[in-house]
Amino acid sequence: MADVSPKDSGNAKGKGLKKEEIVDTLSEDDKELKERLETCVTTLVNAANEASVTTAIRNNALDVMVNELRTATASMTSVPKPLKFLRPHFALLKSCYDAIGDGDNELIELRARLSDVLAVLAMTMGKPEERESLKFKLAGVKDYALLRDRKSPSKHADDNLGSWGHEFVRSLAGEIGQEYDQRVIDGADPNQDDSFEDLLSMIDVIVPFHVSHNAESEAIDLLIEVQRLKNLLKLDTIDETNYQRICLYLIKTADYMSDPDDLS
Repeated sequence: MADVSPKDSGNAKGKGLKKEEIVDTLSEDDKELKERLETCVTTLVNAANEASVTTAIRNNALDVMVNELRTATASMTSVPKPLKFLRPHFALLKSCYDAIGDGDNELIELRARLSDVLAVLAMTMGKPEERESLKFKLAGVKDYALLRDRKSPSKHADDNLGSWGHEFVRSLAGEIGQEYDQRVIDGADPNQDDSFEDLLSMIDVIVPFHVSHNAESEAIDLLIEVQRLKNLLKLDTIDETNYQRICLYLIKTADYMSDPDDLS
């Protein structure tokens, strides 16, 4: 596999340290994790196109990466180590994704799951203006839908947002808001759902997730941002434990919301 790790820069922290010296500063557990993830990347990419590296084997390598990332992103008080160790391989993994064309169900599932991983990596590695987390999540949704159309639904399609942790959901919600604004600027009618169906399907997952994790304000903010506050009435996650917080936050936000008569 080609070396895609970042080169030392003059103003980088740890200037003058060679790659081997940096690795030596890691604990044994960290070294083992780093090597395991790098092996998974090598297997997944399969740069030599070895016939022995089947799609099933590549999916197994992806399993390891997914498990490590999900465990680490469940509670993010700092950048998780799997994200740090996969950072040098982000561009390579994107190239691998681009090289996966249409194929049998096993290959489509590999592409869908890789898009999930790239969406999480893009949370800290992608360029904000490119909204790569959202881009890869939407691509993954399409592939999971394709598998359903082929009567071969993936077990990995369910709960495929919250399982990556609250920080990822929050980051994705921010990109959804940006994408919604851009589509409106480009001419989409904000009062029609047709131009936003892909975004709204994610919002239908994110909002209940926020509400059920005591983040009612974030759920409401997202619905206000995409002008779908009425969807709050459809939620079955609102109950006696949170309705007061929701009502209080709605009252507080009312002062900042435009009167429809002012917009006519």
